[in-house]
Amino acid sequence: MKRRLLLCIKDYTDKFINLLFIIFLFEITLGGSGRLIGVGFFSIRIFLFSLILLLTIKYFFNDFIKNQKNKILQRLLLIFTIGLAIGVLVALFNKNNFLYIYIDIKPLLYFFSLIFITYYLQNENNIIEINRIIKFSSLLMAVLYLFCFLLINIETKWFDYDKFYDFLYPIGEFFFRGSVGFFYKGFFYLCIGFIFYFFDYDKKSKWIAFIIFIAIFLTFTRGFLIGLILSFLFYYIIIDYKSYKKILRIILIGSLITISLFLLLKFSFNYLEENSVRNKKKELNRTEISDQQRIEQIKEVLNDMSVSTIIQGHGFGKGVKIRFMHMEISFLEIIHKQGLIGVFIWLYMLFIATKLYLKLLKRKIHQKATPYFFSVLFTFFVSLTNPFMNNPLGLTIIIISIVYMNVLINNETDDKYMHSNI
Repeated sequence: MKRRLLLCIKDYTDKFINLLFIIFLFEITLGGSGRLIGVGFFSIRIFLFSLILLLTIKYFFNDFIKNQKNKILQRLLLIFTIGLAIGVLVALFNKNNFLYIYIDIKPLLYFFSLIFITYYLQNENNIIEINRIIKFSSLLMAVLYLFCFLLINIETKWFDYDKFYDFLYPIGEFFFRGSVGFFYKGFFYLCIGFIFYFFDYDKKSKWIAFIIFIAIFLTFTRGFLIGLILSFLFYYIIIDYKSYKKILRIILIGSLITISLFLLLKFSFNYLEENSVRNKKKELNRTEISDQQRIEQIKEVLNDMSVSTIIQGHGFGKGVKIRFMHMEISFLEIIHKQGLIGVFIWLYMLFIATKLYLKLLKRKIHQKATPYFFSVLFTFFVSLTNPFMNNPLGLTIIIISIVYMNVLINNETDDKYMHSNI
């Protein structure tokens, strides 16, 4: 009777964990920076994160830190925690503002969801649910955006563009591209979904990937295109690094595609803007303003550098005049606040992901992991121009990818061991 009760409790616990993970991932893939549903300090994202931390405390001490299969993840967690601690200590030593320190650390704490994700992916089959959520969220955003794009650019009596603009803009998640389109922070997962559909072997998926790419293009976000192109270049170079001719061909093709896309992007935007049926809005020159802000931020970061700050940074809570808190470029913020120590920690994550994928490639079991590894590449490359890597949006896909690739390697090793003992 007691055993039956325990099994029943375990069954209900597993169902609750599964449901919680689904809500958690949907909130990440659709919720942008997490401010869509929230009041002041409180948001759904903070609530879910706090809940998953509480639920995994027991697993962390009883299994995670004792399990040899989690060795890579344990090391990653330790290094990241040390990096955070150094950033805080430097901030306290420099007497940085406590509130700003907290604001800087808050998104980075999401890295500790690694424990919950590891627990969830103990069952490899759960990855199917993750695939579905990412694909569904991406397609949903693509369809909704394309619908809105048509409404914005085609004159209709029943669509009031001014009201649409005035409703979305104050939320702080939406940025309008002149009078022809807009950018939503959650569109990061448009690109992740595109990657998942692109590497799917189903023919229908290629067409869906094409539709999503059209939506990505029409957001007029150059960083997304740069991130995708660099990811493709890096990916095809590392899987065929022994052939120099192929590498040169890949670089040449990549360069031609980049130039073509950027020319098409500029022409499309200018044409639509000049022929816009809408009133010109305040953010008409947002692209130029954004470029100027990035250049100014780079200058101010370089001016603030010294021998000591190059190593450990200025600590969390210390920005620059033009951007006192979070910066437009992830790597710029990391080197300013955490120095080369921080850069090493983040690049170590990329190194681990690449190492795991190359292991899978060598064992010829890499197909399932390809969209995940590619998503890691994209997250790092898009963060050369945008702030995605060091917040929950980027961190979540990086963590899921590393954990899943580690699971695949462990399961394949276990299978080999079992067969060798038969």
